[in-house]
Amino acid sequence: MQQPAGGNAARGPSLQELFLGELDERLRDFDADLLILESGPPEPERVAVVNRLFRGAHSLKGAALAVGSEAIALTCHQLEDFLRELRDGHVAFAPGHADELRKTTAALRARASQ
Repeated sequence: MQQPAGGNAARGPSLQELFLGELDERLRDFDADLLILESGPPEPERVAVVNRLFRGAHSLKGAALAVGSEAIALTCHQLEDFLRELRDGHVAFAPGHADELRKTTAALRARASQ
């Protein structure tokens, strides 16, 4: 007998539903961290925020792969690459980066709703 796509009361939410919940939560955290970065925090806080963003992108990439969401995984991988450059000091955070990162989170939200 097949389980309905949305899971059932006896088994709880499906893996896809759990992933979408995690994606939503991490993107809300991402938005909040972008506001912090834009405020020009002191170096120790900036480093902590970039590390949080990087770990979040990395975790989402793995979760997306686990549920077969290749497009989301690819976007997270690209996001992770940029955040690695930022984290490692190869790129300095600039105001335009926040706009591009917001476009990325919007794209992730759009892909999740497909």
